Amino acid sequence: MTRSCRLIAEIGSNWLGQPDLALRHIDAAAAAGADGVKFQLFRAADLYREPPPGLERFELPLAQLVPLAAHAHGHKMTFSVTPYTPALATLLADTVDTVKISAYDLTYDALLEAVAALALPVVLSTAMATIAEIRHALDVLGPPFERITLLHGVAAYPASPTDSHLARLLILSRHWPMCPIGLSDHSLGTVVAVSAVTLGAQHIEKHFTLVSGDILRYSPDAPHSASPQQFAALVGAIERGESTSADFEMIVGGPPVDGPLPCELPLYKTCRRT
Repeated sequence: MTRSCRLIAEIGSNWLGQPDLALRHIDAAAAAGADGVKFQLFRAADLYREPPPGLERFELPLAQLVPLAAHAHGHKMTFSVTPYTPALATLLADTVDTVKISAYDLTYDALLEAVAALALPVVLSTAMATIAEIRHALDVLGPPFERITLLHGVAAYPASPTDSHLARLLILSRHWPMCPIGLSDHSLGTVVAVSAVTLGAQHIEKHFTLVSGDILRYSPDAPHSASPQQFAALVGAIERGESTSADFEMIVGGPPVDGPLPCELPLYKTCRRT
């Protein structure tokens, strides 16, 4: 069946600081039907005055970027990375296919400028953002705007389907018709992502993990991640064009909220760049 959108497996911290496990995640994502994989590139000391114990283990070594990209390309998948500082962003020019900008960094102009200088396709998360903030971020990134995919998302982990507010997809499309739209899906299951595709999403990101059981507690991303079986189920549902849930209206939400949702306020106050 023809797929109507790109499906990206967000590995995040689920590789647990083990390069061999990172490669196995790429293999599993390919087997599950993903079109691409994504990793995060940060240094704990850049994000926190006092980094949480053990966070350093999830710092992706720069030497791993090329092998991971080559492994993804060997599976005919795209390779993308979320950098968290301008200095790290400048290192991605010859390695990644797409650069992802976290919702927390949408207002971080120095990072946006560094990413713009790469002249690569960009995926911009808009969770918690106002229309004015998104407009400013696009002004900093600059044209051609067709290379910038705008992702709706909810900054809650996991996010409840009742907080999905997928109507924001329509708002993004109306304000910036030249930009592809998509969803960064932090909910459990497939119904929110399938509903997003029904509303025109062309890009779906979903956290993906091979870890299970007690080891889940070692990865901050694991609780809102899909297993290979769950990810494959999402791929199948989208390819088959399955109808959305009877709760579609609830998932789409009521009148759009411009800015953070109530469920996003804790992370908006503690994690948003200022």
